[in-house]
Amino acid sequence: MLDSIVPSIQSSPQYPLEANYSRIEAAQIYHRLDSRQAIEVSAQARTSSAQLSDSQMLPLAQAALVRGYAEVGEFDQALVLAKSIDNVSQRQVAYGAIATAYARAGLPGEADSLVKSIGNPQFARADMLRAYLETEQYVQAEQVAQQPNMIEFLPEVGRTYCKAGRLEKAVTLIDQNPVEDWLRECVATEFAKQGEFERALALVQPIEAPDDKAEALTQIAVQYANPAADSRWQRFWQRWFGGDRLEPAAEILDQALSLIQPKT
Repeated sequence: MLDSIVPSIQSSPQYPLEANYSRIEAAQIYHRLDSRQAIEVSAQARTSSAQLSDSQMLPLAQAALVRGYAEVGEFDQALVLAKSIDNVSQRQVAYGAIATAYARAGLPGEADSLVKSIGNPQFARADMLRAYLETEQYVQAEQVAQQPNMIEFLPEVGRTYCKAGRLEKAVTLIDQNPVEDWLRECVATEFAKQGEFERALALVQPIEAPDDKAEALTQIAVQYANPAADSRWQRFWQRWFGGDRLEPAAEILDQALSLIQPKT
């Protein structure tokens, strides 16, 4: 199917870069399929980029082509092309794309050196961090987030830890960013799913925004009411206080409701 689509890719006067972007994407797909067509389509993209008459469009096309080369592991070609970009801003974008591809490929030394060589721009560091998270290179991601001017990205690492079930690691980041309420809610909910309700409630207590705290308490109550959730706390409650197993869930919901009900 791809073989029938690629020859039909044509430039549009209104959107002159779209054909280039399409060729680059096609080359990446061919590369993943280990097809020789990847080389031919990449060459077409490079030729069409060089033929752009608009001086503002050319660096954009070149930067996109650099990204395409880097994402398929053609780092040497990507570096040569990036160096040839005259526009300073787009050259920096191109080098940032190569650094991100290095990070995704498990080459943190090369990624770090390249980003340092272009002045450590935050956008490049952020893209590297996300590439590390996507490929589960958590140590590298956290190292990037701990660097100067990157601390605002620590909660992003924490949220990934939370979703990946690495709750203890997420808790350490909450300690470093105590005001990140949404991260507290995420980790508390996950602890509740595991039946660790005491830890879940302890995490929720410092949340200051009433709506956010009510939402977090509600999520904990929902998990407590789940028959599949069994915890020492549940057994303790039933042993010493008796009654319905849903009583603690009702009490937590009452707390949540008191936070959002209008005061009379």
